[in-house]
Amino acid sequence: MIKITNPLINFRIKMIRVQYQIMDVMNEDFQEKDGQGSLHLFVKETLQMFKSFQITRLQYTLQQKLK
Repeated sequence: MIKITNPLINFRIKMIRVQYQIMDVMNEDFQEKDGQGSLHLFVKETLQMFKSFQITRLQYTLQQKLK
């Protein structure tokens, strides 16, 4: 697998995945799963992804400055 070091490209790939997840969630009938709706889990995962992107971007910026 190719390792992409540019966080903006990584972020765009993640956003495409999110768009497909949204479509999957909308196709489901929002049945409760393990006491949590799929939409709730989806929002939680998306927020986690944004946090990880912020950290990745920060690391990338620091690496560029250290070069």
